[in-house]
Amino acid sequence: MQSDGQDGAGGQFRRLCPALRSPGNGKSSIAEAVCAAFEGQAYFPHAVVVDKQIIKVFDMTVHNPVDQSDGAKSALRAGTEYDQRYVACRRPAVITGGELTLDRLDLAYNTVSRVYEAPMQLKAAGGVLVVDDFGRQRQSPQELINRLIIPLENRIDYLSLQTGRKFQVPFDSLVMF
Repeated sequence: MQSDGQDGAGGQFRRLCPALRSPGNGKSSIAEAVCAAFEGQAYFPHAVVVDKQIIKVFDMTVHNPVDQSDGAKSALRAGTEYDQRYVACRRPAVITGGELTLDRLDLAYNTVSRVYEAPMQLKAAGGVLVVDDFGRQRQSPQELINRLIIPLENRIDYLSLQTGRKFQVPFDSLVMF
């Protein structure tokens, strides 16, 4: 207990909470600033194969490739040869809002190309996943939290192929609600 009449960090947080719940006060701007502050790069495979099924991971709408022609050394280079299965990218920032549904957190199978599309949390690996306007999605906030709670705690997510085969992938991103 402080004797100078101030209520400490807990009181400051309680005063800040109503502002964080109010619309139009810059929460999205703060989230975007956090995304921009994530420096460095991460390597993303164009695709991965699980049980002979192709899962597309690299996505030009999410991943911003960096120039690797400077000869910088990396773990993905063999001598002077660059491993073309991976793309060096800025750390990704995936921002979703009211359009987020539970199916976007699972593999999406394209029946024409017979290729799966990786879910947004896998594309955000090594970067930031922002769920903007949390609570305005079509699913209830409880359903979204129930889907993400185990991956958030264990840093591992489980995905399923159409065959029913389940497999684990890393859940390695900063998640902001």
